[in-house]
Amino acid sequence: MKKNTIVSLADANYFPLLEELINSIKRFKESENVAICILDAGLNKDQKEKLSTKVDEIKSAEWDIEVPQSKVKEKEWLKSQVSRAFLPKYFPNYEKYLWIDCDAWVNDWSSVELYFQACDNGKLGITQTIGPGYKITSKVNWLFGKLAIIKSQNFKHAIKSKIGIDKARKLAFAPHINIGVFSLEKNSKGWSLWQNNLSETLKAGNIFGSEGLAINMSVYIDDLETEFLPLNCNWITSNLLPKYDENQKTFVEPYLPNYKIRARSAYKLIEIDEKFKVFKGGISVIDIGAAPGSWSQYASKVVKNGTIISIDLKKMEKINNTIQIEGDFTEPNIQAKIKNNLHNPVDVVMSDMAVNTTGIKDVDAIQTGELCKEAMVFSKDVMSEKGIFIAKIFMGRSFNEIVALGKKIFREVKVFKPKSSRKDSKESFIICKNLR
Repeated sequence: MKKNTIVSLADANYFPLLEELINSIKRFKESENVAICILDAGLNKDQKEKLSTKVDEIKSAEWDIEVPQSKVKEKEWLKSQVSRAFLPKYFPNYEKYLWIDCDAWVNDWSSVELYFQACDNGKLGITQTIGPGYKITSKVNWLFGKLAIIKSQNFKHAIKSKIGIDKARKLAFAPHINIGVFSLEKNSKGWSLWQNNLSETLKAGNIFGSEGLAINMSVYIDDLETEFLPLNCNWITSNLLPKYDENQKTFVEPYLPNYKIRARSAYKLIEIDEKFKVFKGGISVIDIGAAPGSWSQYASKVVKNGTIISIDLKKMEKINNTIQIEGDFTEPNIQAKIKNNLHNPVDVVMSDMAVNTTGIKDVDAIQTGELCKEAMVFSKDVMSEKGIFIAKIFMGRSFNEIVALGKKIFREVKVFKPKSSRKDSKESFIICKNLR
């Protein structure tokens, strides 16, 4: 019987990311001694069958704390904000639990070992989002004298969740704890502290982010004993881009002495931006197939004073500096809505659209290719002369057709496979520049 487990959660849209996470774990021989358990928040039958050959257990995620249905309707993936605080309930046969968000990637097995070691004796093993080169997330705007306006992620969430001004002040400048990766023992008091705080934060605040606020309360207010691990155990690329070491063939910290990064968040769009210089301040961007929002979120950080329009079938959590349109991009009325929000030609159109997988790779590639072609044709109508088009494509029957269409519409066409894509993946990205 395996003593320890790695746990993650996904719905049907997050399934490709979940697969990449699982593959990044299983490529290490040491993973044979660690269970992989998955919480299902809306996976389809074919996806679950595919997972069953790769993981030890799959359980359906529940609303372990009652929340208003109006806040969670058709948002099964939000169960991740609640169910991660109840892992021993779902998977009771393990001694230690390591949660990893499905949009992360294990780059070095030593990070897994460190997390399991960190949670010894009931401690919480986790990483703070503070360190050399990381963005400062807490700010103070001084008005006059000692009067100031505090701006911090913890403080904002605390006020919105109505946990009380005293608690909010304690959290205001505490280094934010990232709940995307953490470890706890089965019998740790951390579970009950976290669950109690989560019940409080869910009463008035948003569902999204509630679990993060609750764990920050457990550490900084309730004094849950915590082992803080180094940044390279949970590297957040939206805060600071890592460096790729060609000699070691791996990602390392961008500052000396360039320690190896052990786990990292999804990186593909950032790699594309770094290589092709896509984004800059003041430009306009259309993000097609935007959910769950990672591409729009990255664009919002780098496109200052610009415009971002995000489109998807699913409703997304609000992202700063974006206009969100919910609907099917292929429908004429949705394309009309996009155009109605444009005041000038667009600088960047990007598409991460993909069909719900059938399990038949050739069929999936062809259907995703058709979405790519439709997005490309649409971009011709709305894009500036020097605009850039980015889309995910798969090697397969439709690949040559997509490249040929790109060359008809644009003067420059490149196909790029990010280093963060799996070597065995057929996924690539087409980057087109300068309209004909």
